[in-house]
Amino acid sequence: MTNQPIEDLKREEMIEFMDSWIKAWNDHDLEKVLEGFAGDVTFESWTGIRLKGKNGIRDAWAAWFEGHGGFRFIPEEVFVDEKQQKAVWSWRYEGPSFSSSSAGELEIRRGVDVLLFEGGLIKTKQTYSKTMIEIGGRKVVLK
Repeated sequence: MTNQPIEDLKREEMIEFMDSWIKAWNDHDLEKVLEGFAGDVTFESWTGIRLKGKNGIRDAWAAWFEGHGGFRFIPEEVFVDEKQQKAVWSWRYEGPSFSSSSAGELEIRRGVDVLLFEGGLIKTKQTYSKTMIEIGGRKVVLK
């Protein structure tokens, strides 16, 4: 048996991947979300936290997926570059607030993910978020 390298995704495959991956997020299916990542993925959060590997991401996200059910990401725009194997998607997050002082209130934030694919999976995920969000209808500046 030979180890054939996995081919790059075609543009249509990248779009299908993104549709399926976003659905996994909105279904709160952490394992399905993780299936989209390479084993040695690097994730950089809007807070600057950097996680390496699927297990590191699973450990960091498990409580959020379990405790913050009801969140969803609404894609605003998805751009894919087949040649560069990159996708950029802008999103609107709606879900329970992360803040302990506003627990349970609706939080709305907007952001962008920059994704680099390798071998048909996400190798790098960089997340950027606006610093002005809405919690319970109030504008809040993230610090």
